[in-house]
Amino acid sequence: MVDRIMVTFAADDDGEDVLSWGQQSIWDSMTNAGSALPVGDWVAVPPDTTVDLIVAGLRYVMTRHQSLRTHVVTGADGVLRQRVATSGVVPLEVIDAAGDDAAEIARRTTRRYYSEPFDYVDEWPIRMAAVCVGDRVTHVVAVYCHIAVDVHGLQALVTDLAGMDPATGEPTGPIGGLTPLQQAERQRSPGAVRHSEAAVAYTERLVRQIPARRYNTSADPRRPRWYQVGVRSRAAYLAGRTVAARNRMQTSPVLFAAFAVAFSEVTDVNPAVAQIVVNNRFRPGLALAVGPVSEACVAVVDTEDSTFDEVVGRAWQAATRAAKHSYYDPDRMAEMLAEVNADRDEYVDIDCYFNDRRLAFQNPPVLTEFPTAAEIERARPETELRWEESMELYDHTMFFHVNDVPDVFDFSMCVDTHRLAPAEMAAMMLRIEDVLVTGAVEPAARVRDIGSLSRKVASVQC
Repeated sequence: MVDRIMVTFAADDDGEDVLSWGQQSIWDSMTNAGSALPVGDWVAVPPDTTVDLIVAGLRYVMTRHQSLRTHVVTGADGVLRQRVATSGVVPLEVIDAAGDDAAEIARRTTRRYYSEPFDYVDEWPIRMAAVCVGDRVTHVVAVYCHIAVDVHGLQALVTDLAGMDPATGEPTGPIGGLTPLQQAERQRSPGAVRHSEAAVAYTERLVRQIPARRYNTSADPRRPRWYQVGVRSRAAYLAGRTVAARNRMQTSPVLFAAFAVAFSEVTDVNPAVAQIVVNNRFRPGLALAVGPVSEACVAVVDTEDSTFDEVVGRAWQAATRAAKHSYYDPDRMAEMLAEVNADRDEYVDIDCYFNDRRLAFQNPPVLTEFPTAAEIERARPETELRWEESMELYDHTMFFHVNDVPDVFDFSMCVDTHRLAPAEMAAMMLRIEDVLVTGAVEPAARVRDIGSLSRKVASVQC
């Protein structure tokens, strides 16, 4: 049985403005994908959780955060705008498990929330349910339209919710980050405009120089068109941490370097080019912002005839520069890219993304004792390759994710099979492990080896 509680909320701030840069960036992806690209999940909750407490929490976040009170509308000039309401009503579903598996009901509800399209004009960008056994809440489902939060914004939301006084439902501290309306206003400032123009100019220098092609014609196009493949590897984790410690850096640029080598090999295009998704929360006022603030910047890595440590150094430099230039007006960036394509009389393909979305496990402790080559090799039989749900429509040609899993490297990739065949996708993923392991145990080895990748492609079944 499903009941609905209509939860009222009232805040003291509202307004309307253009989308913030982070909102516009994710809106473009949503439009390309034909999806709200929802984020969120279900969780088991403590045994003393009541429906009243969930109601109070939902009212609290709606009152506190503009991004959850936002509708996306089209202005008279045809430009998309964020319209923030000061009050309203949001539904909370209360689902009685009635003797069924409460966790399974929570999973099904999450899938339903993901599959039902969001109404950006008339629906709030949050869906929430409380699954109950008797009068006790056992699980809570919360799913958000991506225009409201990104993965780091969701973490900021959870952190802020922990500051609610459970007895009164009132906050115990101020809101920590700039609201989306404040971000839109700040992005018109001279300093922000200069920063955006510098980012556009930096990207223009890169895209005028790189090869236009990123992919070959696939020999095995499929339907549904986009395939997802993942790898979980403890051997890669041990090896990657070894390389990171040796180079005195974190593991993210090491993973990007291995991705660059494998991507360059599978496409036979050097240098490797990808857009790095940058969490802009290191910028003033954005650390605790509840809303999307990430943008992506082009990174170029030469992988030709190099040791892996040399590629890692280049990947670190490219990623650092990308982070510096990842805050910009998406419209200006799009205008520049169109100009470059026209000037070159060809389409410069940069539709490939690298996204390290780890939160808790992004920066494991620096190694003080290194695993031996034998220990790394013994872990390789544990490596798992998996195929995930395929899709007929997606927002980009390739999106590579590093997932937040402890004690292993877990990475996944969604790719258009009309541009990269499934066997090539799987081979590229497994090649990343090869590169990391070789880089750890044979630092003097050269990483560029088309032949070994070709043999691996032929051996993959998918």
